[in-house]
Amino acid sequence: MPKLNATPVPDPHHDIDLCDGKFDRTKAPELAAAFDQFKRENGKHLCVFFHGGLVSREAALTTAHDLVKDYVGAGAYPLFFIWNSDLITVIRSWMHEVGSNAAFIDLASDGVQAVGAKMNLALGLRPDKGLPASPPTSLKDVAKAAKTFDRTWAKRSGQHLGVTQGELDDFAKRLLEAWKFLPKGKRRLTKTLLRGHHNPLSRIIERFNAHRDHDLYTTIVEELLLAIFGDDEDNPAVKAWNSMKVFIDHAFKPNAKMYGGTAFLKGLFDVWKPDMRLTLIGHSAGSIYIQRLLEALAQAPDKPASIKAEVVFLAPAISFERMAAGLESVRPFISRFRMFGLNSAREAGYPEVPGYDKSLLYLVSALCEQDPLSDKPLVGMERYWSGTKPYVLPEIKPISDWVPIEQREWSPSDERDGYRTNADRHGGFPEDPLTKQSMKYILENGFDTRAKRVTRMKKRRAR
Repeated sequence: MPKLNATPVPDPHHDIDLCDGKFDRTKAPELAAAFDQFKRENGKHLCVFFHGGLVSREAALTTAHDLVKDYVGAGAYPLFFIWNSDLITVIRSWMHEVGSNAAFIDLASDGVQAVGAKMNLALGLRPDKGLPASPPTSLKDVAKAAKTFDRTWAKRSGQHLGVTQGELDDFAKRLLEAWKFLPKGKRRLTKTLLRGHHNPLSRIIERFNAHRDHDLYTTIVEELLLAIFGDDEDNPAVKAWNSMKVFIDHAFKPNAKMYGGTAFLKGLFDVWKPDMRLTLIGHSAGSIYIQRLLEALAQAPDKPASIKAEVVFLAPAISFERMAAGLESVRPFISRFRMFGLNSAREAGYPEVPGYDKSLLYLVSALCEQDPLSDKPLVGMERYWSGTKPYVLPEIKPISDWVPIEQREWSPSDERDGYRTNADRHGGFPEDPLTKQSMKYILENGFDTRAKRVTRMKKRRAR
């Protein structure tokens, strides 16, 4: 009799367990045996799931073992890439240290007061309107105070914020004085590093004026973290994110006995038939994995001529820039595409990690992707699909042109079969009941026909 709450172990019939792209707790012969089993039991429809970059092996296996019965019941043979990224553990540990630091809390509060007063002045209000009566004692208190200014600033009509050199110097001085009490990375903060554009107060003002902010509190926290830890490999968020991408790239090194992505493609090519379906489902950073897999497929000299995949992204963490860079090479191998994500209100409406009051995708956009304005456009965030300034960008247009509005679904949605979702958190998509229903429908029935898509589009436009 199995133990209750036992630690899940990989199922070699369905799980491809990798570490740094190499086979780990499953091996190449077991993957070959899984493809043999696919030919015996199904042979018509292979479904491959790629978990996100924030989950541990245990969490990934738990999800896989929950989904396997759904996918089998929908007529597909499932395989799950278990690739052991666990970004969230690194980020949570880092943010816990920062969020409990009194000097950091004071700096964040100073930032809210300084920028909040500027917002009031720009709107013709008293500079002290909305400022807290007593100093906040936690980042939660700082975030609460900042929301007052966000609500006021949302009513602006073309106003811009200004800042003087004296104010920048004062903020830099305050940050340097707090330096000895702050959590330390490898970077040594100096007056030189805080000059001009590199001063966090300057960057906060610039982002608000460019409409590239993430609301007041979040923007201040992001810019303080970048000032203290830098935006290079020494920053824990950047280091973890780049390491995760390396894990993905390594899976496609040219040795099918050692590297899981290469072995998967070999097995896929061996079993492929012209009437076979391949569905790829990627959650969060799993979308980057799918992009990389399709690029490797496109470059493979021995690929079957008829091979194509139906692709579903769940809250994709891939940037528009990364997706657009490979679009021309992978598009011939994608027969259908659909994506699900949180709507903007849900994306910004809950804390993913301590001290940070928005979803993981906001954190990736600001801290992991090394964007000059700490606002890297990510495919899974509704805010970047507006088609209006400031997001009329060359890296966004190829993707927005390719993915029509009717194939983007933002949670919550009670649309028709294959489009429903009610995930309320970034990490909640794979196991959200409505999203699971949609995945089951897609696996059983495929994607909409053109006629159905046109009807649905007209319905949306009539709202």
